[in-house]
Amino acid sequence: VFKEELVAIFEGRYKVDFKVYRLDNPVNIASLQTTLNEIYAQPEHDLVVVLDLPANQLGGLLPSYPKPTFLPLVISAQAQGFPLSDRSSGTDNLSYLTREFDFLQELQSFQSVAIFDRAAFIVDPVVRQSLDNKLIDQAIRDAERLGVNLTFIELDGSSAELLDKLPEDIDTAIIGAFPSVS
Repeated sequence: VFKEELVAIFEGRYKVDFKVYRLDNPVNIASLQTTLNEIYAQPEHDLVVVLDLPANQLGGLLPSYPKPTFLPLVISAQAQGFPLSDRSSGTDNLSYLTREFDFLQELQSFQSVAIFDRAAFIVDPVVRQSLDNKLIDQAIRDAERLGVNLTFIELDGSSAELLDKLPEDIDTAIIGAFPSVS
């Protein structure tokens, strides 16, 4: 979808080329910086769009951006400590799209339609590892404020594996992001 939109926006004015770069798994800040530096060093690239979900969670924490860099898949930039100034990054060459959300409010809404006090948050391990631990800790504290025991479960395999990982006393499951599942 992003590729089609970028081509449509720049068609006739700019050349749009897409090149795939591989990142370490799991993505870490050092490997992301190394890959971006490689891209920035290439004169044929004027703009960098990062489409890897975990890399988007780390991309706003880099010290600088030599070329315009766009992160369209950021989960709660403010909670992760991304730069923010007057509704923009306030950082040269950094733009991002984010969905800010209040986990406490989301959980309260869920509890208004389902009664539970033990929840499993099932998430892709790559996504989980790319989120700042402060964000995870805050989600657990928010759940505790509502009397909910929240357990994070990383799942990168089958539904049978999930059944083995789920504690027997779980009342409900919250399904997180799974970018590798199509």
